[in-house]
Amino acid sequence: MDSWIFHSANICLALGFIEFPLESGPLISRCALVIGLILHCDWSIKVICSPLVFTWNVVMLIVNIGHLIHLFYTLRQVNFYSKSLERVYNRMFAPMGVSKLTFQRLSSDDLASIHRLEAGEAYSIQGLTKNDRLSLLVSGRANVISNGKYLHPIEPLEFMDSPEFESNCHNSDDKMNVSIMAVVPCRYISWERCNLEYHLIKETDFSNALSYMVARDITNKLYSMNKKVSLKLLK
Repeated sequence: MDSWIFHSANICLALGFIEFPLESGPLISRCALVIGLILHCDWSIKVICSPLVFTWNVVMLIVNIGHLIHLFYTLRQVNFYSKSLERVYNRMFAPMGVSKLTFQRLSSDDLASIHRLEAGEAYSIQGLTKNDRLSLLVSGRANVISNGKYLHPIEPLEFMDSPEFESNCHNSDDKMNVSIMAVVPCRYISWERCNLEYHLIKETDFSNALSYMVARDITNKLYSMNKKVSLKLLK
């Protein structure tokens, strides 16, 4: 009997609704749905001879093939133009569920830029530098200074100006409240505030991940400063 087509189609459709815990899991599920719908099309026209059922299966098949093509596009091999960016993605954004394609788009030359600082060079001067960007230290080491007093260091894969970025989110014309000086040669990636905030509205995954990482970075900086104050009091 031709019932095997019907049963095989439903098995494939059932597999299509299983969430496989793999990077290519959505692709596997969508392929199963496409195969199941192809079998349903064959069954509806050959076995039950129903043009209506066949038509609806074809419509759903076309929709799923379109989604499958989209998945192939998003899961294609994505290469970053810089090893530093790949390291930043693998260490910070990949664990947060941000796709390579999204990070590549938001770290492109149109939205971000990579800069160098020599030892002793300033990233910002207190009261002079505009607070209109967010930067992430990729390599090197920098110190944060306020009114001539050392506050805390900035290590690789830490944001350089997360407290200022968060506290002045409604006014990019404000000036930096601290000076940030490179201790050794540094490289950092920087996003302009206006461009970044505009794209965060559209890229919700990146927005959620960035908000979490900025908040965690600020917490770590506050903890470091409180620990420093506590040690001074104990002395």
